[in-house]
Amino acid sequence: MRSFATPGDRGLFAAVALVVAAQIAFAGRPDAAGQTLAYAAPLLCLLHAAFAYGVRNAAAFFLIAFVVSVSGENIGIASGLLFGRYHFALGPAHPQIGAVPVLAGLMWWSMGWLAWQIAAVLLDDADLRLGERGPRIALPIVATFVLEQWDYAIDRTNATQFHIWVWRDGGGDFGVPLQNYVGWLLVGWALFQLAALYLARRPPQFLAPAAQPRLRIIALAFWTGAGLACLVPWAVGGAGEIADASGRMWRLGDLSDASVAAAVSGMLATAAIAAAKLALRRP
Repeated sequence: MRSFATPGDRGLFAAVALVVAAQIAFAGRPDAAGQTLAYAAPLLCLLHAAFAYGVRNAAAFFLIAFVVSVSGENIGIASGLLFGRYHFALGPAHPQIGAVPVLAGLMWWSMGWLAWQIAAVLLDDADLRLGERGPRIALPIVATFVLEQWDYAIDRTNATQFHIWVWRDGGGDFGVPLQNYVGWLLVGWALFQLAALYLARRPPQFLAPAAQPRLRIIALAFWTGAGLACLVPWAVGGAGEIADASGRMWRLGDLSDASVAAAVSGMLATAAIAAAKLALRRP
């Protein structure tokens, strides 16, 4: 088992703990502090990616994630084919590309990067072996399902409870249609597969190989913080009922329970498995 006991390590993990605590504290808050954190997370992930893969590879991964996700969301909104009939409702304060807030593309990037890192841990550093056909195919698939866990944990609260995005016809999952999750799988896989093909030609190089375990743990900590943040609406509590866009009524308590179940059995369970794999690695 690895030990991280130097003063530098302690300072690093203290900083990570602070960011994770902020993720949880500002979960679901539409105020200025919550919005600032939402924009800060993608920047932190870009910095993390630059240390992990180098500046050029980090920039390429970011551009692939941003362009594919924003394009997919715009196509979905215009046609209703990918995610169902929906629209964003963040308001004019958030810049948009077409019908999609820039923040949406940034969140696809940041959570996609973290999902990619966790999938790489689960597959024994498959991101460093993308020149081989197996990792080049397997890593995008596993990363897609890891990312889907985040979407499954946040969609019902952000859509039906907070109205950040809204499905016009509602859906069976507390106002969210099953089609949305299929769309996420398709767009997520396209994003990751393109990134894998690019990185196969420009192999990722950790700037400091000795720092690789630390960078993996930072990604895992950020992912875990996002999972714990999904528990905040449940912890705060909420009584009564709320209607989705179709007019169907849902109990807030049931909605929160379902989101917590999704976060614990998905995001946090995967984080625990990845943490165990890291802990059991030999120097």
